[in-house]
Amino acid sequence: MEETHIDNLVNEKIKKIKEKKNIFDTGKVIMVKDYIIEVSGLENVCFFEKVNIWEKGMGYVNSIHENYVTIAIVRQYQPIEIGDIVNSTGETFKAIFTEEALRKNNRPFWRR
Repeated sequence: MEETHIDNLVNEKIKKIKEKKNIFDTGKVIMVKDYIIEVSGLENVCFFEKVNIWEKGMGYVNSIHENYVTIAIVRQYQPIEIGDIVNSTGETFKAIFTEEALRKNNRPFWRR
C-alpha cells in the first residue's frame, strides 16, 4: 500500500514527538502596542524566530531582553491582549526572492 501525503505528515509528527523535537517555549504577552508585543517566558527563542499567538496571530522575535522579548506581528486574526499565550515554533524567518532581485540589491557592494 502506497503512503499518502497525510500518512507522511502523521509519521513525521510521530517521529518529532519521539525525538522530543516538538517541545517549544511558552510565554505570555505583557505589553501590546501597534503591531509590537512584549512577551515574558520565551527563554530559548532566537532572533527572527517565528512565534504563534494562539489563534490570534503570528510574528517574529525582533529583540531579546533580560526578562522579555519583543515580537513584530506580521499576521493578526483577532485583537491580541495582555495575558495571551505565545508559543515559539523553532522556525526562523525565510524570505522568497528572485536571483535578479538579489543582483540588483547587492550591486553597490560588489564594486570597489
